[in-house]
Amino acid sequence: MAAISGEAWETARKITCGHASLKAKVEDAYQHCMVHRKEIGKQYQHQLAGPVETVSTLDILAQHGKWDELLEKAEVHGIRDDAALGRFALIRLRIMLDTANLESTSQELRVTSLQEATTTQILEMCIALPVSTNLPTYENLTKAVLGLSKEEEFKLQDGELLKMLENLRKFLRVLFEAGKNGSKDIEHLLMATHYSARLKECILHSSNNKDCSDIAARMAITLLRYVDIVPADKAFYQAGILCREIGEESLALLLLNRYIDLTEAIEERDTGVINNSDFVYATAIPLITDNLLPKAQYLSCDSDREDVREWALNVCTSGKAYKAFPKADEASGTLYAGFFASNLPTCIITGYPITNRDLLDVNGCQAGKREWGIYIRTFSICPWKRTPERPFWGL
Repeated sequence: MAAISGEAWETARKITCGHASLKAKVEDAYQHCMVHRKEIGKQYQHQLAGPVETVSTLDILAQHGKWDELLEKAEVHGIRDDAALGRFALIRLRIMLDTANLESTSQELRVTSLQEATTTQILEMCIALPVSTNLPTYENLTKAVLGLSKEEEFKLQDGELLKMLENLRKFLRVLFEAGKNGSKDIEHLLMATHYSARLKECILHSSNNKDCSDIAARMAITLLRYVDIVPADKAFYQAGILCREIGEESLALLLLNRYIDLTEAIEERDTGVINNSDFVYATAIPLITDNLLPKAQYLSCDSDREDVREWALNVCTSGKAYKAFPKADEASGTLYAGFFASNLPTCIITGYPITNRDLLDVNGCQAGKREWGIYIRTFSICPWKRTPERPFWGL
């Protein structure tokens, strides 16, 4: 149980209320933890000016998010070790994550809990902790942030959501570049978060920027590869809407039909209703199995989902001729290229394969020349290292 691993005892007791065996398990874990805390306290005893229970006191401050008081007391008692301070941050992070994941949690509380969990103060304190033992927590945090519903995203200011994504991306990037155990799993979480952050950034600037809208659609299609992290219905909805906005109606219909299938599968808890025929050759996109089916709808309002169904129906009955899904060798240089696995270098901006003639090596990463030019002209900052950049002449 995540509440036990995170030492969120009050949350664990609420969850197990009415379940005697689970309640007993929580109490056993609590008693074991109290003994363990005393042992930790003894490790610091030669440094502490106060009693052995100091570490337990700091744990309580961490549980309530009282960071200024915690750091002040830790300094007084000589606890300066990064790993020790990181443990306190991890306690608070897990409590916020448990709160966000409770079914009874309101949308407002879920959003504010995830905002606190992704503050730089908490995440930077966790960097010194071993990745392998805390990977499940980092994975759950990433899934929670990238899994916010449309309604929950609306409760955040645009800049606030981008800040959460960027804080999480920066944290995961530090862990990945440190090359610690579990770095392959961290890389997967990092790239899902990276493309999500860049997508949100481009959407905010796409209203009067056609080129920015085009690379946003490519980013959204790239995120279809990460449906184990980003909810599948959210990923297909975003990609379909963005393709529709840039006039790629054939591809939009394909993607939004898959979204409609997913909404029905979520309602019925049955992936058998999903038609995989259109995506059977899309080698970069996972087929949706039971374990990848989201638990809740990205669009929780029935009328919003009905709007998508009506649009798809109107397009299907309009009598227009639509492009068939191309083969891999026909997709190069088009929006469809993102659907196929490739051995070519991957663009750090869009996630799309880059041919040798379009390849640009810069800041330790690779990008398509056109995509780099569009991005730097729009944002004047490196998409990966977040350092100031100027456009190259001719791009």
